[in-house]
Amino acid sequence: MNWLGAVIIVVACSVIGINKARALENTERCYLALISMLEIAKGEICTRKAPMDEVLRVLEHGAAKPVIPFVSGVAERLDALGERSFSEIWFGCADMYLPQLSPAATAAVKSLGSSLGRYDADMQCAAIERCMAILSQEQQEHKAGLSACKRMYIGISSGTGLIIAIMLM
Repeated sequence: MNWLGAVIIVVACSVIGINKARALENTERCYLALISMLEIAKGEICTRKAPMDEVLRVLEHGAAKPVIPFVSGVAERLDALGERSFSEIWFGCADMYLPQLSPAATAAVKSLGSSLGRYDADMQCAAIERCMAILSQEQQEHKAGLSACKRMYIGISSGTGLIIAIMLM
C-alpha cells in the first residue's frame, strides 16, 4: 500500500510539471497567433483601408485559436464604444485574454490599441509593424529558453514528488 501512495505522489507531481511545460508551449502558440493576427489586420488596414469593425470581423474568422477570445472580446465590447474609448476596450481585453504574454509584449499590444482606429492607415500600419517587431523579438527570446524550461519544470516536479514519496515511506 505504501508503494501505491508513493507512485501516486510521484505521478501527481510529474503531472504538475507537465502542465507547466504545456503552459509554456501555449504561450509560444499565443505569440505566433498574435503575430499572424497582426499580419491579417495590417493587410486589411493598409491594403483595403477597412474600418476597425470590419477588421475585427475578418480577424474573428481568420485568426488562430489562441487569440480568438481576445478578438471576440474586443468585437463584443464595441457596442460600448460611446461610453468607453476603443483603446480602453483593447486594453481591458489584452489584460483579460492575453495574460501569458511578457510585460514588454503586453505593453506593445496595449500601445497598438492606442493607435488603431484613431490615425490614418499609414500610421496604423507603422504601429502594427512596431508591435509585430516587439512580439517577434519576445517570441524569439521565449523560444530560446523553451526546451530548457520545459525539462526543468518536469524534472523538478518529478524529483520533488520522488523526494516526498521517499520521506513518507
